[in-house]
Amino acid sequence: MLLIQSQHKAPKNYLLRKQQDRKRDLLPMELKSEPRLIRKLEKKLRKANQTIDTLESQLTAERELHVKYKSKCKSLRHKISKFEADKTVLTISVTACRC
Repeated sequence: MLLIQSQHKAPKNYLLRKQQDRKRDLLPMELKSEPRLIRKLEKKLRKANQTIDTLESQLTAERELHVKYKSKCKSLRHKISKFEADKTVLTISVTACRC
């Protein structure tokens, strides 16, 4: 049985990666994992920024509702106090008429 060896050469980018891996193997462990840590931290930062954006939008919506309903509450309080005043006037006039 004959084994034919191919004359195929590895692509250049593969060889470059191998060289980079060899250089990387010489680095201390902290430096090897640094790019991965940076990516993870960037991902966490993006998530935190998205959360901040959503919370800010919810806060502005709640503030708008607060202002809207606060003005409505003022008018309702005014109407209630006016109604209470009219009610006392009516009860006084009704009791005066009965006498």
